[in-house]
Amino acid sequence: MELTPLPFPHGVRRRRAHERGAAVFIVMLAIVLLSGLGVWAVQSANLAEGAAGFRRESRQVQYVSELGFQSGMAYLSVPGVSTTLYAMALRAPDDCASAGATSFCKSITLEEIEDLTTNAVADPTNPGTGAFVLDTNAAGSLSHYKSAAATDAGVQGNFYLELTDPETAQVPGVDLSKTKYKRVTMTSFGLVRPPAATACNATANAAAGRLATRAHVLIGPVD
Repeated sequence: MELTPLPFPHGVRRRRAHERGAAVFIVMLAIVLLSGLGVWAVQSANLAEGAAGFRRESRQVQYVSELGFQSGMAYLSVPGVSTTLYAMALRAPDDCASAGATSFCKSITLEEIEDLTTNAVADPTNPGTGAFVLDTNAAGSLSHYKSAAATDAGVQGNFYLELTDPETAQVPGVDLSKTKYKRVTMTSFGLVRPPAATACNATANAAAGRLATRAHVLIGPVD
């Protein structure tokens, strides 16, 4: 016996055609949503990585600034250094960021301090260890950052100090009529940036982190 299929009503055919269109729309919507979730996940990871990098840079530049304080205190403790710097600031003040052009100010660079730490200055009172302050290769280094003159890979660190606002300080047991001590404000500017062959590298400087910290320091006798 031969069976003849009955034709579907026109309404049923139209309804199934609409269902096929809805299925395509649902699939496309799911693809778009999954693509959006993937883009959002990548963007969130990039933002988290960037935030972690900024936190790391902030901590690094804080360490460099604090290292500037420690190095500056050791530098000023060398006999004769504080007296010489104080006289130079009175005679010809430096153009400092933390003071006016005509105000008392003496700047101290990392290179000046490393002249002592590397024994570059021949002096019986030189406390140098033969090591750079900011270098990973020299034994006895005080930090893991590269020095400002280094051109190899690694984060470059640098700092400079400014002595401003001198005030007469009274030290117990010291005759003020014979010796004088001064209380000055020491500002330490720490700098951390990506490695660059020159200091005037715009790309490296744009990504640099900088932090200024300040403390009062007692120096003397200065006169």
